[in-house]
Amino acid sequence: GAANLPRARKMGRGVIISFLHHGQYEGAMASIAHAEAPIHIAISPEMIGPEAPAFLRQHVRAGLVGGNTGVNVGGGANILVEQLTAGHALAIATDVPGKAPVRFLGKDRRGSSGAARLALGVNSPIVVMTAHMENGTIGLKLGEPIEPRDFADHDALLGHLMAAQETAVSDWPEGYHHPTMRWGTLEG
Repeated sequence: GAANLPRARKMGRGVIISFLHHGQYEGAMASIAHAEAPIHIAISPEMIGPEAPAFLRQHVRAGLVGGNTGVNVGGGANILVEQLTAGHALAIATDVPGKAPVRFLGKDRRGSSGAARLALGVNSPIVVMTAHMENGTIGLKLGEPIEPRDFADHDALLGHLMAAQETAVSDWPEGYHHPTMRWGTLEG
């Protein structure tokens, strides 16, 4: 699917790369920059602050290789909207604790609806990135561009994004990075 991101960029709008913390996602970001062009990556403030654990700081460093730009989401959704309206490709994880109810691998969870809401709000196509382990080789795949306006609302789009990840995660569950850090709780 290497041609899918350039194909989405040619639509003339900012592009969202939707991913989970599965496989070597930080290296995948650098691979995209090397293979196609640098991208922007949504990064939580906890990953870049002075108290951030070393492993998170290393994830950020690895993801920014190749000219990628980190975007601090602590500034709110408007900062992400600016990146997309400027025509950038923006990688956003969906498996971060949030308030959106999602169904994933047969369980009800709370995830982030940010990618779906942004895509609909600014009409940005989405490319789903999945990680795979095949014959001992780690790889990633970029899906075909998804038109957000093909979905009734952000909940329907979010459900589609989650369903697009299920096979990759169930085929390689041990590739999920710190699964207990992912998703919000159903209480509250």
